[in-house]
Amino acid sequence: MTAPKPRGQFLTEPIYEAVVQALRDSDNTKLDLLVKILHPADAADLIERLPPEQRLLVYSFVTEDSRGDVISNLRTEVQESLLRDMPSEQVAEIIADLASDDITDIVHNLDDVQAANTLRDLDEFNESSPELLRYEDDTAGGIMRVEYLSASDTWTVQDFIDHIRNNHDDLPEDISKGFITDNEGYLVGTVTLAHMLRFPGHKRLVDIMRTKPITVTPDMHQSEVSHLFEKYDLNSCAVVDFKGRMLGCITVDDILDVVIEESQGEMLRSSGVREEEDLFAPVSVVTRNRLPWLLINLATAILASIVISMFDDSIEQLVALAVLMPIVASMGGNAAGQVIAVTIRALAMKQITSRNAKQAIWKEIAVGTLNGTILGLVLLLGTVAFYDNWGLGIVIFIACLVNHVAAGVSGYLVPVVMERRGIDPALSSSIWVTTVTDVVGFISFLGLATLLLI
Repeated sequence: MTAPKPRGQFLTEPIYEAVVQALRDSDNTKLDLLVKILHPADAADLIERLPPEQRLLVYSFVTEDSRGDVISNLRTEVQESLLRDMPSEQVAEIIADLASDDITDIVHNLDDVQAANTLRDLDEFNESSPELLRYEDDTAGGIMRVEYLSASDTWTVQDFIDHIRNNHDDLPEDISKGFITDNEGYLVGTVTLAHMLRFPGHKRLVDIMRTKPITVTPDMHQSEVSHLFEKYDLNSCAVVDFKGRMLGCITVDDILDVVIEESQGEMLRSSGVREEEDLFAPVSVVTRNRLPWLLINLATAILASIVISMFDDSIEQLVALAVLMPIVASMGGNAAGQVIAVTIRALAMKQITSRNAKQAIWKEIAVGTLNGTILGLVLLLGTVAFYDNWGLGIVIFIACLVNHVAAGVSGYLVPVVMERRGIDPALSSSIWVTTVTDVVGFISFLGLATLLLI
């Protein structure tokens, strides 16, 4: 392992502007100075802000010992574009000193031929690469690292301290916890260095270690692993095979990456955008990614328009209906959005079960009824004050109540049903629930108005 690198300069707006100007002026001397002072994460941020044709040039000014860190901090699409045309020997040289989990992520993103050639050239990584690359990149095995602080169950505290001192150059950066194994590699316990240093040197590790530590198997999904870290306040966690042999470990910084990645992905997927979409991706690629979602939106909008067209005569006779009907639909959509957010979070936290599902849906019906009643009364009084029409006020009150109940039911059921069918509930819950609230809102409002007022 190499020694930690200097932190480097943050990417400030003046530095970014100076880089852009240096690119315009083809001032490579200035560009070299600006890029080299940046922290690797900020250099990656800078590269992502630039158009594709300038990225490789800027990357060429990154210092050799920081190039791997810069690559590992890039988003997948940008990373792929930089590495795609590099020879495998160069890719291997760039990523050789990274942690094994970072190397695994990068190799996963290469095409099959380039990945195979890169692994062949990674002498130090070859031994562990087959084991790491067999796991999907969104599992515990895919995000684990094989570098961890290990100790024998026969050691004393002093033996462990001597091991750390004598092998400090080969140890991972995070050595806050030691994983204690027997001579066959089975995990028997863990001990934090802070806890271990409270004991005299002759004390045996097995007498002070934590037995039965929390572990995960390599096939566990990364979202479940992050839930364990949050639930049990873990800083690191062992990954073991189904027999209990130590395979690697996951640290809290890996989990932080997972949480950020999944939260950003959920936000993008809810809008019908691919997680990997690059800011400067080709127009044809972006269009191909976004168009299907927009076509679905078009279909649902047409459905809502068809519902409205069924009441053309009523709207012609009472123009106020055209003014008020968007209010009912919009309020239902907003209410449904709140329910969707709470439900998706509950699904992610594994809080919804077959035993509490009925209670949860009745709660949403009750909340929808109460909110619909209060907001409906507000609309009733406002409608009467503006149009001097009690009948219209009563209609909008009932429609508001009905649509809020529909919002609660659909906002809960749609994500749950999608999740049980193996579909990401963040992917398109909002569009289907909004369709429900639009259709129910228009039918209840316009239908009641037709029956009672026209």
